[in-house]
Amino acid sequence: MLPDQIRKAEIAMMKVGMRALQVGAFVSKPIFEGARYDYIIERNGKLYRAQVKYADGKRHRATGVVYVNLRKQIKKDKNCPYNESEVDALVVYVPKIDKVCWFEPDAFCGKQGLSIRISPAKNGQIKGCLAAEDYLW
Repeated sequence: MLPDQIRKAEIAMMKVGMRALQVGAFVSKPIFEGARYDYIIERNGKLYRAQVKYADGKRHRATGVVYVNLRKQIKKDKNCPYNESEVDALVVYVPKIDKVCWFEPDAFCGKQGLSIRISPAKNGQIKGCLAAEDYLW
């Protein structure tokens, strides 16, 4: 049996690949490990270096939100955020809603993580929230 982290990563990759097929996008995968991106996605005639994530993380004292950890260790740097020269899109599978979200670099570059709201905030807050429905692909 696969370790849980690998199993979730593979599920996310398959869900993103399936979504690409549904919307008529083409997906290519690097043949070697080590790239900062997981897929090259051809969408509307443009190529995107896409990092794929599985979002089921929880934030302390937050409901209706899933957290995506964007930290990755590169050599000795344990908190190496993505930047626009490496990744063009963050494509996230959210199992709680069984949907795929597409984020442009301004939403994730330089950040350690993203909190994606899957249901409205109890206090009505909208500003500063990344609502999953606004990023559905």
